Amino acid sequence: MNGFDQAIFDAMGRFAGKNPGFDLAVGQWVRAEIVGKGDVALALFWGVWFLPREPRRDRREVLIATAIAGALAVLAGRGIGLAFPFRLRPIHAPSLQFILPYGARDTALRGWSSFPSDHAMVWAAIATGVGTVAPIAGWIIAFVTLALVCLPRVYLGLHYPTDIVGGYLIGAIIAWAFTHGRARTTLARPLLALEERAPHVFYAAAFFASLHLADMFVQLRAVLRLIKGVPV
Repeated sequence: MNGFDQAIFDAMGRFAGKNPGFDLAVGQWVRAEIVGKGDVALALFWGVWFLPREPRRDRREVLIATAIAGALAVLAGRGIGLAFPFRLRPIHAPSLQFILPYGARDTALRGWSSFPSDHAMVWAAIATGVGTVAPIAGWIIAFVTLALVCLPRVYLGLHYPTDIVGGYLIGAIIAWAFTHGRARTTLARPLLALEERAPHVFYAAAFFASLHLADMFVQLRAVLRLIKGVPV
């Protein structure tokens, strides 16, 4: 294990297993999705979408490309996890002597590669794209992603810190590529045309897509696991 990961785990090890109430609260926070996987991010996304200031069309082009980048990050995260060498999660690696917090299950996500963090990838993509047109909203999403979504997963041994850093960088790069240049216009133009021509259809579809993006397509991934028999 590299020095960066080791330093973070050493720091967390001073707290893990010492305070049952705190450990159980962190575990419940992650399991119950108290802030949701993407509730805050998607709420801010739509708040920025409906900002009254101009240029509205350019802003909405960026946001559509951002949403597509976030959806692609879900697929990219699983693809990278399957294509790269398998990395045991800290909670499953005996050599790490990871200090298991109270209430944590050492069978959680067994069989799933640790790298990269798909949570970091998806919400880094959304934070980067939203931040392009609304920097404050982007920083809020980034803070929620790192402090309230990813860090508790490191504490519970579900990820190495470098899984988070790597996932965040990959997600940000995907969003940057999708929200700049001709890619943005190509992706957004047909959907903006639909929004102008048939807003009832566009917003119904957008509501449906937002629900699934907020939970990172967990239902669709469950169906794919049944069909393909692979961890997605």
